[in-house]
Amino acid sequence: MEIIRSKRGSTKVCYEGYAYTKKKENTSTVRWECCKRRSHACTGALTTDFGITQVQIVCPHTHPEDHTEIEAMKVHSQIMAVADIGAPGQILDVMLAQYPEEIRAALGNTESLKRAIRRARTYTNTRSGQSSTEKKAVVDRAPTE
Repeated sequence: MEIIRSKRGSTKVCYEGYAYTKKKENTSTVRWECCKRRSHACTGALTTDFGITQVQIVCPHTHPEDHTEIEAMKVHSQIMAVADIGAPGQILDVMLAQYPEEIRAALGNTESLKRAIRRARTYTNTRSGQSSTEKKAVVDRAPTE
């Protein structure tokens, strides 16, 4: 079982080839629903404790497991975690070189990934209070050797 950050910033649980998003929390458990609930009308669900150590499958899935798509979600989460380091093209070159073709295909178009990196960078900059031009000005004034 792995916990990753979704594209929209929420928590996702990957378990046995399926991905789950949080539905609701009770006093002692958390209920998770399949990420393909809408696209595949999947009723798959599981419950965990708050530490996500005990897992109980509540409802079966209506689609087969897809380990490639789960791995692609993990890679996407890793790419977004390093979005502030380097140019988008360089980030993708370094990150995608270590994965097989089927995972790269599951990630989608590289131009879409570059755009997502730029958006993540813009979001991070606006939350920290600095615009990208202010950060560039700080970098331009840095001493060189």
